[in-house]
Amino acid sequence: MTNLIQRWLDAIENPMARADLARSKKAQKQLEKALAAPRTEFIERVLLPNLPEIVIQPSAETSRDHAISRALQERAARGDDIDPGLYAYFTNPLVPVGRDDDTYRSPSARVALGKHHVFTFEYDDPVNIPPSVQFGWCRSPGNDAAQSLMGKLHADLGHRFADYLGLTVAWSGNKSLHIHLVFKTDLIPALPDDANLQEGFKAHWRRLRAIVAEHTGHDRPDAACAGPSQFRRLPWGTHRNGNPQVVIWEAYRKRAAKKVSASLFQPDLFLAPPPVARSARTRKDSGTGGFSQAELDHIALRLREHFPGWPRFERLEADGTGYRALFSNSDRDDTPSSYMRESHRFVALVGTDSDTIDDAPVLPARLGRMMDIWVAELTTTAAACSATTHDEARQMLADVIGDLAAADLPRVLVQAPEGASKTTSVMAHHHAFAGGQPSMYAFATYDLAKEKVNKFNQMHKGSGYRAVWIESWSRLYALCADQRGVPVLSSADAAQGGFPSLFEMVRVRQPDVLEVMGGYCQEVLDGVGSNVPVFFAVHDTAHLWQQHSPTRLIWSPAFWQNGMNLRNAAALAETKLSLLVHDEASVDTFLSIIPATLFRFAERIKARARKPDEMFNAYLAALMTWRGANKPSFDEVRRIAWHLSDYEPVTVSGRGSYSDLCREINPHRQDGYLSLYAPDSPNAVRDWMIARNGWYRREEEFVADRIVILTTEELPTACCPDDFGVARFTMPFVPKHAFKLIQHRSLNRDRLQEALNDADERIMRQRASGYRTITNCIEGVTTHMAARGSDAFIGTSLLQTAMFSAPYRHEQLCALNDYLGRDDCVILDHIDTINQTCGRNLGFRWDGKAEHYLLINRHLWSLIQSSPARVHLRYAIDLSMDAEERRSMRRSARKRRAATHWKYDGAGYDGSGFDYPLVQDAA
Repeated sequence: MTNLIQRWLDAIENPMARADLARSKKAQKQLEKALAAPRTEFIERVLLPNLPEIVIQPSAETSRDHAISRALQERAARGDDIDPGLYAYFTNPLVPVGRDDDTYRSPSARVALGKHHVFTFEYDDPVNIPPSVQFGWCRSPGNDAAQSLMGKLHADLGHRFADYLGLTVAWSGNKSLHIHLVFKTDLIPALPDDANLQEGFKAHWRRLRAIVAEHTGHDRPDAACAGPSQFRRLPWGTHRNGNPQVVIWEAYRKRAAKKVSASLFQPDLFLAPPPVARSARTRKDSGTGGFSQAELDHIALRLREHFPGWPRFERLEADGTGYRALFSNSDRDDTPSSYMRESHRFVALVGTDSDTIDDAPVLPARLGRMMDIWVAELTTTAAACSATTHDEARQMLADVIGDLAAADLPRVLVQAPEGASKTTSVMAHHHAFAGGQPSMYAFATYDLAKEKVNKFNQMHKGSGYRAVWIESWSRLYALCADQRGVPVLSSADAAQGGFPSLFEMVRVRQPDVLEVMGGYCQEVLDGVGSNVPVFFAVHDTAHLWQQHSPTRLIWSPAFWQNGMNLRNAAALAETKLSLLVHDEASVDTFLSIIPATLFRFAERIKARARKPDEMFNAYLAALMTWRGANKPSFDEVRRIAWHLSDYEPVTVSGRGSYSDLCREINPHRQDGYLSLYAPDSPNAVRDWMIARNGWYRREEEFVADRIVILTTEELPTACCPDDFGVARFTMPFVPKHAFKLIQHRSLNRDRLQEALNDADERIMRQRASGYRTITNCIEGVTTHMAARGSDAFIGTSLLQTAMFSAPYRHEQLCALNDYLGRDDCVILDHIDTINQTCGRNLGFRWDGKAEHYLLINRHLWSLIQSSPARVHLRYAIDLSMDAEERRSMRRSARKRRAATHWKYDGAGYDGSGFDYPLVQDAA
């Protein structure tokens, strides 16, 4: 044995490592002991179960071909012995493809989700971490393996993660050890079909690196080992110098430790970059066109940045199916033929010198999406801050908004997380935005607007600005009429009486009410004094301002002084705004989405009426033929009739619907409940009319010189009109706060209370104090809409619910999909709501103690997890699972493996794994 060990030491190529091991009698003794009692659990429990997806090769110079793996699988099936000593390297599971497949030479494009994933750590530094030190990690006084450094690492990982399986440490046969940490993948939830497994597993390697460093004391392992497709030393394989790759230390678990429920894997880390925030409707269908030359030049610039070496990007060309990016493989490659289609994230290597490239870089997402993302950079200010804490991020957002105030940007939508002090930051830079002229801040509710008045005045005391709360015309009229004890008239009353507007009717019939209103308005304006007025109002007031309506004019002294003339030029000039800040934008801020039946109803009424009283009579007559429970109001019909020419028809195709999403992740699933949402269901509204809301402009005149719209949500951002710039503020380095996920098999409106009771029992087993609930459909309980924007829940633990949308809302969102050329509006609506409610006590509003629970329909959660839009979820998920949930996840994983294992033949593979699914259906 001694002579054998000496021959191994003599074969070590690095002289420093050879001398170090020659001096270490303890390391030599470990080699002798390992050889005398070989440990082979890695081969039996990890390698064999993952054949043929794991690639095994005798040399790193060979390609990631699966021929050897297939042969070994066949030998194992026959019961023949397998000799790992014939080989040197293995990879993590990859999709098996033929040699003529486009991805054959791009293994990072075919990373697969096998039964296990191996995270390898190698410290290839014989100067600072000589091999004798690394061997020392595997021994302990008294030969108690559990007390060794590797034993403690093994125990630590076992007490952290329920999906941790075990650890193998193998000598490379040369100058270092390879530490292989093995995790089961069956607790990874459903992933989108464009999930980036390559980058996701690398991100998890970086997570584990910190834990390994806590035990080894060294934080510089070879970063090349992070790549799943990277070759790593095969335990009991053979080094090129002839030395065996001996297993020095090994331990595997039979089951998860008690009370350990967390998973290592975070779905967020597998997600591709988000879809563009704002849809380019010229690209709603696949095919060429829709990009200007400037946009194509910008795409080319980004591709050259991403592919700095070989293959080298050369040019874009259009064909009948879209764009192709062409690449050259070397300086000798005069006719570039390597290519990447819009449906690819990898380069298909063909032509001259294609065989000299081992593994080309891979895009974060498919080329088509990356092109849209890159083009959006030209109109979107993406502010990804370097902050690592929420306090730093809040200050950086204030700086970004300060830069916007100083820039010559007349209209901008600012998207930033909940609680980031968007409005406060705008207030802090108010003078730079408003320039000493009248301005307005508009909010979703009266209470929120009144609250912000005091905050503004405290911030700007003595600055020459004075904030005042103003009522809309209709609300102020109702309050004053009630004060005078007279009936509150309506626009329907005005139309029936032949008056052109409600204001004219009140002027004639109730002049004393106008007198009270005038007194109230004057009292408010007196409060401004010699200062510049800053009006605080609700959204409806802002939306009516540009119509030159009484809502605007009553806040001008000239209006009351000159006979309440609605065409008073002086009153219009006095109420001209230099700045409008619109908080909490929604889809309704930008779009009017109505059923085609309602549009035709308004169209018929307008065709029959030329005067106000004729319109009202036509409305009453038409109402007799209205079918349906929700009869439209006269005000709603009149508003639509005024803008008939702005609407365009949209027929729901069903793409992005619940049923469509369900078929994508599980084509064979039959779900009777989801049939309610099918486009061909009996009650479906297939035909819709959609119009852009033009409240902020009147021809070429805008409601304010500068308009700032604030939102936290993705869906309103997707609807933002083209005459607005978009500034997106993200915090990639700020740790995400996590909510606890509670999945319910059949959560819906009918079973909501039952599900809440079950969730309460589970939560209270873990908590000593109570919590509050935010849900729809239960009287007396705070709704998601009511909680929106509120600071009242800071420090309070919360339970929120998420159910399938009502069919009408779902169909409306499907229509929005077709209008915008998207397929993610349904899921974005859910994600926006979850983000909003999480933001009540997490993120910027987290006090360090409050907990947040999401009770969600299990099937709905699988649809969210499977959507690329999932990347917009701002909060992490505490994937702690009870025993039953873990069993359910593992059953789903087994079904997936049974359906796909070794059935992929490589045909048609495009880098997404669509014939070799990445998705685990958790439903």
